[in-house]
Amino acid sequence: MKGNPIDLSDMLKRGGSWHNIPGKDAADFIIAALLAMSEPGQPDRRLLATAMITRETASPTAMGDGFAFPHPLAEGSGLVNESFIAVAYPRFPVSWGASDGLPVRAAFFVVCSERHHHLLTLSALAKQCSRNDVRAALMDEAPVFELVALMASRLI
Repeated sequence: MKGNPIDLSDMLKRGGSWHNIPGKDAADFIIAALLAMSEPGQPDRRLLATAMITRETASPTAMGDGFAFPHPLAEGSGLVNESFIAVAYPRFPVSWGASDGLPVRAAFFVVCSERHHHLLTLSALAKQCSRNDVRAALMDEAPVFELVALMASRLI
């Protein structure tokens, strides 16, 4: 991936979309979502959950407007073999400590295998989430194929 642009649509295809995830707070939601994403042969998602909750403790990843970008610190890169972004929709909106006070209705789990791409990916994703069409799709709990279609032509 080094030297290549960040392709959010490709990362979303790898991560997928996950619906109806339980959780009364950010930590519960992160654990439930990552356990739902676990598949045989993948690295243990519990380690990733611990890294993300540690990050949340340092500073909440709620972006406002009902979105959060849970991710481990850049030092957590290497917890996976391949970078991915998964979008998870909570069963009920989750209080996350956003500066605007709004609960989270869509969370992008951002996991980069290379430290170099950590901040670039977060920045590219934030730009996409500022688009009205992407925001509307997320509020409608769009499946991953719809989000990929929206972001496919947007290489950052």
